[in-house]
Amino acid sequence: MSTLPISDRSNNTRDEWLYSTCQTFSDTTGWQLEFTPIENLGLGDLSGHSLEWCWHSELTNGICPIGVIHLQLPDGFEPSVTFESAYRLADLIVVNINRFLHQKTQVFEQATEIGALVGAKGGNDFYNRLRILLRSAVCLSTFRAAALFVLEPDGTALRLRLTNHVEQRDVPFPRRSLGGLPPDLEVLDSGFMLLQRNEGSEERWLPESMNSGVCVPIQSQSGPIGTLWLFDRRFKEIETLPSDLIAGFAHQIADAFERIVLLQESAKCNRLSRELDVIASTTDDIREVNATYPGCDIAVRCLSRCEVGGDLCEIVPFDERRTVFVIGDASGDSVPAAMVMTATRGAVHALLEVSRLNERCPVPEEFVGELNRAILHVTAAQQFITLLFGVFDSRTRTLSYTNAGHCPPLHIRGDQITALDSQGLLLGVLGEADYTMAELSIEPDDMLVLFSDGIVEARDRSEKMFRNEGIIDSVRGRRFESAAETLDAIWSRYEVHTGGRNLDDRTLMVIRGTIEKPAEFAEKPFSGSQPVF
Repeated sequence: MSTLPISDRSNNTRDEWLYSTCQTFSDTTGWQLEFTPIENLGLGDLSGHSLEWCWHSELTNGICPIGVIHLQLPDGFEPSVTFESAYRLADLIVVNINRFLHQKTQVFEQATEIGALVGAKGGNDFYNRLRILLRSAVCLSTFRAAALFVLEPDGTALRLRLTNHVEQRDVPFPRRSLGGLPPDLEVLDSGFMLLQRNEGSEERWLPESMNSGVCVPIQSQSGPIGTLWLFDRRFKEIETLPSDLIAGFAHQIADAFERIVLLQESAKCNRLSRELDVIASTTDDIREVNATYPGCDIAVRCLSRCEVGGDLCEIVPFDERRTVFVIGDASGDSVPAAMVMTATRGAVHALLEVSRLNERCPVPEEFVGELNRAILHVTAAQQFITLLFGVFDSRTRTLSYTNAGHCPPLHIRGDQITALDSQGLLLGVLGEADYTMAELSIEPDDMLVLFSDGIVEARDRSEKMFRNEGIIDSVRGRRFESAAETLDAIWSRYEVHTGGRNLDDRTLMVIRGTIEKPAEFAEKPFSGSQPVF
């Protein structure tokens, strides 16, 4: 077994983004992260080589493994981050990659669902139900035999799947290309057809022992499924056919298909729900916080529209007097947005760890510039994230911050309310974007309100947005004793405005300056990201 070096790997477009992700991780953290495809892992290699790795995790597309991502043991160098930070970030990356690969597999599974189910014989209850329906259709309609054709997954042909009282080899054209204009195509369009052996070329669609054939469509609300054929040795007249009875059996067969597909989809939904619950429980899943930090108290509420989402909210004590906070909003929603958010969250913590090791408090404009370059390398061209990064120093009572395209926060001092400016382009668009830093004095009882666009762009029943005015109206002329009181006042008005509808991820953070620096502060970082992968 050998791992392909970055410089020597082949031009494999499937794996290219995996190698790129590993390289970016390695450059950022100093730990060598590598991807080994499954074809390069011989039997017994994983157990043997796992001893050479300090951490590894399997990548799978939901059906079979495609390879392993692993951290190499350090060899004569000192990484810029701790092993715990490195393997946690690597684990978050693997979870997101597996989620993406599983979704790609589901697209193919859904396309082949019906064909696979009908083709599975033996002890399959669904298959047995179809056999009973075909046998009943033959008996009750006084026909001699029956055949069931089902559309192939690509919709270009019909294939014979089941027969009753006639051998499959005796049914003409077991695979019927719709491009060849079989009578089934006309039936799917018009709804009913009777063929007789004395009708020239049309008799080629009948088994040799049969003189009559009736074809009816099998259709569900979502579209055509196939056709049902009934054959008889007698010459049938259309006026004497039990057309309603035959149509009823076609409807029952369509219902059987719909029921089994619904059961399969329900099982998939339940599985996805369980997996999302596992993801949410792998790390801190704190959606609300009310905590005291040096020189301030902070209240946060961070909720997602779906099970997972793209809002980022982090509060990290950097040292005894400085606190770092981050708020962001990834493009899109649900899993795609969550992947961008998670990549950003991991990069933030990795870069903060580097700053701690260097015993140097991060400068917002420099930190955001490095973060932008990291995000650009691990996200697609259409993926980006807005972000505000700030450092509050309780000794100087100064907030230093850089805003990369995020909603401008509101600074409240007494009756004066000011919207802070945004200083730069959002992350993940340009590699060499310029960012600037601003400073703000946070005096005792000052309030700083930060939020995602899910708050200010929320609409009421008449499509009127909440906007900054909704926040301002919530606090104007009122005095609050804590950040939590301020947050509750804003959130209550927001809920009244939306009528309880949650159409987007939404995050609200309130920072309130305090008079005295507390002796102790929270040592555990707040993680209100939705979701936490």
